Order: sequence, then structure tokens, then C-alpha cells
Amino acid sequence: MKQLKAVHSAKLNLVVVSVLRVQRLVQLTVQIYKAAVGAKIIKQLNAAGSPKARLALAEPYRHQTELVENIDYTIEDSRYVFSEWYHLKRARCCGNGCRHCAYK
Repeated sequence: MKQLKAVHSAKLNLVVVSVLRVQRLVQLTVQIYKAAVGAKIIKQLNAAGSPKARLALAEPYRHQTELVENIDYTIEDSRYVFSEWYHLKRARCCGNGCRHCAYK
């Protein structure tokens, strides 16, 4: 009986380790995807040039409410710093004098 429990415990541990590895792989894949999307957005913003073209670029993404770190914001000294991309998606100035305000 003890041997059966030991085998069962070892198999369970193997399954748990495998699940954790898959979860980490998914997390890494998501991070890589977000980094690629962020780089693409920055490239497109730089190419857009005029404020009106930049607003038009962000318009299809205005419905997205989930914020993405390093795309919509960064964290500096435990504070959220919103990016120009976030402000463009917002489509209006909040009046708080944000560092990356697209409406200055």
C-alpha cells in the first residue's frame, strides 16, 4: 500500500510540474507577443507623423479596456505612467498634465 501511495504521489508531482511548465511557457509566449505588438505600435506611431494620423491609428483600439504593461503604461517608482498610445486610445485629454499627453 505504501508503494502504491509513493507511486501515485510521484505521478501527481510530475503532473503538477508539467502543468507549471506549460503555464510558464504560455506566460513567456504572451510576453513575447505583447513586446512584438508594442514594437509594431511604436513603429506605426512614428510613421504616422501628424497628430490626426496618430489618432486615426488608435481609433480601432478604443474599445479595449484591458491595459497592457509596456504598451499602455509603465511602472516607475510604484506609479503608473501612461504612454502616448494609451492617451491616443483614450481620445481626449484628462487635464492632469500627463508626461506623454498626445494632446499638448
